[in-house]
Amino acid sequence: MGYESLDDLLGIAEIATVFIGFAVLISVLSPKTTNQHIVLGIVIGASMVLVACLIPILLRTLSVDTLQVLRYSSVLFAIANLSATIAMFRLIPDFADAQKERPAYSVWALKAVMYILLTLCALGYWDGYTTMFYFGAVIALLFQIIGMFISLTINLSREP
Repeated sequence: MGYESLDDLLGIAEIATVFIGFAVLISVLSPKTTNQHIVLGIVIGASMVLVACLIPILLRTLSVDTLQVLRYSSVLFAIANLSATIAMFRLIPDFADAQKERPAYSVWALKAVMYILLTLCALGYWDGYTTMFYFGAVIALLFQIIGMFISLTINLSREP
């Protein structure tokens, strides 16, 4: 992973920051509680994208070996993302109920793709594709956020 890849990760982090900003703006303008669960999912998901983008940049300062940086990054990112997901369901009791009510949350199925790619990256299968696995996992999470944002936009357009 050269400096070009680090620039790509920073670009993805900027996109995630924009989603956080829009979600916060929407939560202020539309305080409807059904939308708050989607907004919370967007904010936490985008925060996880930021974490996924910053971990390799920080680890790069400790190691020169690209494959090692990506393997450790994928393990740390999987642990952080799993912790955030569990925290959402445990700390916010209504979040699990909102998952069942709204079919738009089916974008959470992209988490399975993300974890598969992170596992392939962490285990070191196909060393030539390690960068692709890591970026694929980050992009899968970004697509999840985009799906939730589309769902939020549709819900807001249906409000009277």
